[in-house]
Amino acid sequence: MREVEILVLVVHDRADAEVPLSEGHACAAAFRNSQMMEVDAEGHRRMLKSPVVVAMVAAFFGSRAAREYGRTRIESDSLAASAKSTRDASSD
Repeated sequence: MREVEILVLVVHDRADAEVPLSEGHACAAAFRNSQMMEVDAEGHRRMLKSPVVVAMVAAFFGSRAAREYGRTRIESDSLAASAKSTRDASSD
């Protein structure tokens, strides 16, 4: 998988009872242009409905790093801050 040139984002919930977090890290490590994003969104499937996770994924793939195939790393903290801003704005 190291030869894959696309940008890969692995999002894994720390509370996932179905797939160990270590598997998410192993998946991310298998790709050259990957980033691992650990989230706290209540489990394996519930994270797909989390507005925070959706905002983080959208911010990641809308970023310059995505356009450059991951040559520039995005820090999870900045994505989390962006997602929090989005969540706060939607709760108004």
